[in-house]
Amino acid sequence: MTSVTPKCPKCEGTEFASIPIKPTGSNVEVGAVCCARCGTVVGIQESVSIVSKVHELEKKLGFTFTHRPKA
Repeated sequence: MTSVTPKCPKCEGTEFASIPIKPTGSNVEVGAVCCARCGTVVGIQESVSIVSKVHELEKKLGFTFTHRPKA
């Protein structure tokens, strides 16, 4: 199996950084994966796991959203 090195589509840089951003009109911060050389955004990632937020809400509301089969 050959290894593939990701490259920036603009400058072909091979180093990337995750920078927290808050999109216009949103109250949720996400991580923009950017080329370290030219700053082009090449991807977006969740800053907070949706699963951890669901568990947090379960605790606050006192019930479980997860479907659990009956024994």
